[in-house]
Amino acid sequence: LKDENTAHLNIKNFEMQLINLGRVLEDLPRFKMLATFQINLVLDSCKAWDWGFIHLFKVGMELEQGVVGALGEDGAVLPKDQLVGKSLVREFQHFKEVVTWVWNQEVTQRDVAEVVLEMQGCSRAGGVKTIVPINTDLLLTGFQRYEESYDMWFEEWRSGNLELDELALVIIDSVKDVKCSTSEWTREVKDRIPQLLGGIFAYLTILKCGDSYNTLSKMEDEDDTGEALATLPVDAPPPGQQSLLDELSPNDVSTRNKGVLMKPHNIQILTILRMFGCDVSETSNLANHIMQVRTGEGKSLVLGGCSVVLGLLGFRVQCVCYSLYLSRRDYTIFEELFFAFDIEDRVTYSTIVEYTGHVLQQKGDIRKMASNFFQTGHLTGVKKAGTCTPPNKDLPPTLADCELEHPEEILLVDEVDVFFGKDFYGETYNGVANIKLPEITTILRLLWDQHHVLSKNVSKSEIPKRLLATVEASAEFKVLLAKFPDWEFLVRKEIRAMCHSVLDFDNPEYNYNSVKNRIGYKIMDEVCYGTTYGYNTTFAYLHENEKGTLRDPKEALEHSQQFEFRCGSFSYANNVKPACILGVSGTLEALGDCEWGVMNAFNIKTYTCMPSVYGVNNFRFLDQVGADPITVETSKDAFFHAITQQVNEQVNNRGRAAIVFFKDSSELNAYVTSAYFKHKLSNIGKHILQEKQSHEEKEFVIKKAATARQATFSTAIFGRGTDFFCKDNKLIERGGMHVIQTFFSAEKSEEMQIQGRTARQGKVGSYSLVLLGEILESQLEINPDTAKTKSPDQFYLELHHAREKCRESALDELNDKLKEANDHDARSHAFFDALLANDTGRALETYKLFYSNYNNR
Repeated sequence: LKDENTAHLNIKNFEMQLINLGRVLEDLPRFKMLATFQINLVLDSCKAWDWGFIHLFKVGMELEQGVVGALGEDGAVLPKDQLVGKSLVREFQHFKEVVTWVWNQEVTQRDVAEVVLEMQGCSRAGGVKTIVPINTDLLLTGFQRYEESYDMWFEEWRSGNLELDELALVIIDSVKDVKCSTSEWTREVKDRIPQLLGGIFAYLTILKCGDSYNTLSKMEDEDDTGEALATLPVDAPPPGQQSLLDELSPNDVSTRNKGVLMKPHNIQILTILRMFGCDVSETSNLANHIMQVRTGEGKSLVLGGCSVVLGLLGFRVQCVCYSLYLSRRDYTIFEELFFAFDIEDRVTYSTIVEYTGHVLQQKGDIRKMASNFFQTGHLTGVKKAGTCTPPNKDLPPTLADCELEHPEEILLVDEVDVFFGKDFYGETYNGVANIKLPEITTILRLLWDQHHVLSKNVSKSEIPKRLLATVEASAEFKVLLAKFPDWEFLVRKEIRAMCHSVLDFDNPEYNYNSVKNRIGYKIMDEVCYGTTYGYNTTFAYLHENEKGTLRDPKEALEHSQQFEFRCGSFSYANNVKPACILGVSGTLEALGDCEWGVMNAFNIKTYTCMPSVYGVNNFRFLDQVGADPITVETSKDAFFHAITQQVNEQVNNRGRAAIVFFKDSSELNAYVTSAYFKHKLSNIGKHILQEKQSHEEKEFVIKKAATARQATFSTAIFGRGTDFFCKDNKLIERGGMHVIQTFFSAEKSEEMQIQGRTARQGKVGSYSLVLLGEILESQLEINPDTAKTKSPDQFYLELHHAREKCRESALDELNDKLKEANDHDARSHAFFDALLANDTGRALETYKLFYSNYNNR
C-alpha cells in the first residue's frame, strides 16, 4: 500500500489476505477481536491515501461478487470463500458504499402510483373488519412534495450552497411557527410534513453517504474515476452473473455516484405519510394508527423518521420495542439526527419495561421513598408529583428523563402485538425497595446453611416450618422486630418468604456472568442482569459462592444480601396513557379477535397494510414441493427423529441451511442433549442460539445461520426481529433457508414472525412444522391421527381453528389477569400518593392494604 501503482499491481494478493483474515473471523470466534483489529488497521491505512477510496471500492465490489478466494476443481472460487468475502463487505464500514450500492440495485423503487393503489386501509372493532378508503390523490401530492424537498436540499448541499449543520438549522427554523397538538392536527400541519420529511431524510443521506458521494464526484471532475476503474483488473463473475463493476462503467457517472446514497424507499415514505393522516383532507385529530410493514423491510427507518418529525413539532416521543438489543440498534441509526435537530431530550428509545419505569419515575422515586419510610418512619425530602428528574448524560439516552415544555407524549410502538400481548397486558411492573441490614445478612446465611442440614433428613414440605422456627428463635430476628415495630407484619412475611425461596433458588433458571459478576434472567431475547426474583436470586448468589464461581464474592454478596420488599405493582396496561399511539408490525392481519379486543381497549382500531418493498413473496409452506409441510409424531423419540431427518434432508442432501425453532430453552436443551443431535447430524455445521449467550456469541451464530450446509437450533424468541441475513448465492440457488418449527404457536402472529426468518427481502425460502401428537391432544384437543387422513391444507386449517378456539378462552383469562393487575395498580398508586403527600399515617395504612392483597408467593 505504499503507493497507488503498487497497490493496483498487488490487488489480488491484498484481497486474498483479507479472505484469510476473514476465515479467522468466520471460524475462530476466540480470535475475532485480533482479526478485526488487523483488518481495520489495513483498511484504515488504505483509506488514508487519496486513491484509497476507489481502491477499496473496487476490492469491496470483487469481494461482494464472490470472485476472490481459493479455487475449487471446477476453477471457480470455493463457496465458503465467496461467503467470507460477502461477510467482510457487510461487517466493515470501509465497504459501506458497496453495501448501499448493492442494496440500491436489488431494490427497485416501485412506481408510487401503483403502490398507493395496493395500500389497504382497514378498521377493526368488535370483531368486525371494515375497509377504510385512502385518498390516493392527497398521498401522491404529499409524496411529490417530499421528493421535491429532498431533491432541493440535496442539491443545495451538493452545489456547496449549504453545509450539513446549516441544513439542520434551516429545518429547525422551518417549524418554529407551527402550532399543533394531537387534537389540532390541521391540514396546514399535514401539508408541512412532506417537506419536513424531505429535509430530514436529505440530512440522513448526506450524513451517512455524503463523503462517499463527494469523493466519487471529485474523481469524476478530475477524470480519475473512469481511469481508475478501467485500470483495475476485473475477474470474471460466476456463470450467469454480470460483473458489478461492469455496471459502474465510466460512461454512467450519474448512476454510479447516486448508487452510493442511502435513501428511503418510496413505500417507507408513504407509510409515514399515511400514519400521520396526510391523506385526510379536513382538519382532524392525530389518531391512533398502526401500519403493517413486512418483516425485514425497514420498520426502523419508518419509526426513526416519525420520531424526528414529532420531536421537531414539539412532542415528547417514546419509541418502544420489546427487545433491548433492537431498541439500542435502532436508536444508533438516528442518534446523530436527534442531536443535530436538538431533540435528543424529546426522543426516547426504550423497552416496554423501561418505558413503564420511565412513566412512573416522572411521578417520583417510589423505591427510595419506601425505603426511607421503612427505615426512619418519616417522609422528608421526597419529590412532589409532576416534577421530573433532570437528564443524566452519563446514563444511556434511553433512560434520560427530562422536563419538557410540550405536555403531549406520542407512543411509537415496534411490533404492537408484543406490546399488547400476554407478556405485558395483564402483567405488572414491580417496584422493589432494598435495604442493607446486618441482621438480614446473618439470617440469610443462617437459612442457607440450615437448609443443607435439614435437607438430609426432613421432607421438603416440612423444611420451611423448621427454618422459620430457627429464625424466629434467633437474636437477629428479635432485633429486627425491636427496630421496626410498625413493620412487624412485613418483617414476618418476608422472613417466611426467605424460608420458601431457599428451596427454590434455581427457579427460574438463571445465568451467572463472571465479567459482570452478576446473576441474570431471560427477558425476551436477552439475559437481563438488572432483574431479580426476590430472595431466589439472593440464594442463587450464595449457591454460586458455595461452588466457588463468583469472580468477586465480597462484592456480589454485599450487592445481593439485602432486605427486599415489594413497594408497588403497577399494571402495564393502566400506566400507558399517551396522547396518541402510532406503530408498526409485520403481523397485523394475523391478529385474532383476542388481540384486537385488547388493542380496541386502547382505542386502536385503524390500520393500513403496506405492499412489499420487494414485490413478489417467494415463501413456501403448504405449497412446497418434495417435502412434508406438516409432520406429526406420537412419541418423543419419533419426534426427535423427524426433526433430525428433516434437517439432514434439507442440509445434507439438498445443501441448504436450516433453522429449527423450539418453544423454549427446556425443549431446545432436551433435543441438543439427545443422541439424535449428537450422533445423527453429521457433515454439517451445527450451532445453538439461546438467550443466555453473550452478544458476541449470538452475533456469530446468527451470521453463520444463513449459509449452505449450516443447521441452527434456536429458542422461539429469536424468531422475532432477528435478521438471518442471506448473502450465500449457493444457498439461494438451492432454495434458500428452510425453517422448521417444532411447536404450534398459540398466536398466529408468532408463527408469522418465525416464518419471516426465511424468504426475506424477496429471496426464496421454505417452512415446515414438526409437531408432537400428545401436545396437540392436550392443548388443542386434536387427534394426531387425523394428520394422516387429511391434506396439509385441511389439517393446517383444523389446527388454526383449534388455536382460535383456545384464544377465545384465553381472552377471558387475560381480562381476569388485567382486573387483578389493575386492582394491584390502584392500591400501589394509593400508597405512592400518600408518600408524595408526606402523609405517614395514610402511607402505612395504604401500604398494609397493598401488601396484604398482593401475595405472589
